[in-house]
Amino acid sequence: MDEVELANLVAGTSDGPVDLGLLESILAARIGANRRRIWLSGYTVDKNRYTHPDILYSDYKRVPAIHRRGFAAIIPDRPRHLVLVYRQSMDPPVNFKLVLKASRDGESINVETYHRVNKKEFARLIRQAAKKGTIVRNPYPDILERKAAGKK
Repeated sequence: MDEVELANLVAGTSDGPVDLGLLESILAARIGANRRRIWLSGYTVDKNRYTHPDILYSDYKRVPAIHRRGFAAIIPDRPRHLVLVYRQSMDPPVNFKLVLKASRDGESINVETYHRVNKKEFARLIRQAAKKGTIVRNPYPDILERKAAGKK
């Protein structure tokens, strides 16, 4: 990831796209992508500027950590989409949702949306994926264990 290119994209002085790294092969294959490179477009940044104005340059720099270590699930009725949720260890913790989409021809993977989610939505996304059987990676098993034990 070129941080200068990313800074220019977020500042609105570039249209992009910006390379955000490589998605794991197994995750790329699950969404029908032939290539692993993840792209962030100026369109997505502009959209986020209006719908999620709290997302800053420093948040976009977290995207590689999210796609490498976050919870990952396939959306059943949208098989080219990968939903990732990630808890950033801060005080208080900050949760993010990242949706990646493979192009129809499988030649690119693009960021569709990226934003913060509250603790309740974070847990709901994980439980929903578990219920539908679409989990690809789960670094947060405690959330499902608490639900099974009847705790929130």
